[in-house]
Amino acid sequence: MSGSTTETTVAKQVTTAYENNMPLVSMGIIDAGSNKKIVLDAHLDFASSKTINPAYIANQLNLTFAGSNGTVTGAGIIQIPYYDVCIEVFGKL
Repeated sequence: MSGSTTETTVAKQVTTAYENNMPLVSMGIIDAGSNKKIVLDAHLDFASSKTINPAYIANQLNLTFAGSNGTVTGAGIIQIPYYDVCIEVFGKL
């Protein structure tokens, strides 16, 4: 007689507030160098390749600078600084 096992994965349901037709979630930003953390409410775009936050956060946490790159915007090419951070959303890094 051979036994069989069945695995079932149950996803945790998350209720998210919306503002301006975009999901609004609490997001933790953790500096990789110092482990300082700030939590803020942010619009979440799962399809984005970058997370853009206000400059005051980088200044407040004294984030570890990782470089910058020219980015084309409607206002022309601007330099956007990059920082070495971890992003925490829904309790996961």
